[in-house]
Amino acid sequence: MATSLDFARELIAAGDRDLAILSKNISDPEIATEVLGFHSQQAVEKYIKAVLATRGVEFRALFSLPHAVGRASTTHGVPTPRMRVTTIS
Repeated sequence: MATSLDFARELIAAGDRDLAILSKNISDPEIATEVLGFHSQQAVEKYIKAVLATRGVEFRALFSLPHAVGRASTTHGVPTPRMRVTTIS
């Protein structure tokens, strides 16, 4: 049976794949900025979900990045950098 640590590892691997796409395409002028931003956001969300999973926190499959950062910080004591998180519409 898969554990929360196994799930966290899967999320980290998925985040790493998003970062790989970003790394390979960041210098390509034909790749739209919003595509790079999308993969950046996806990687961050997956890494935050991985931290939450290791702490046994259940979460919805779809959630906002600001909500995830706030929940990780205030509810579970995960330190977050001092930055403003905004949603790109």
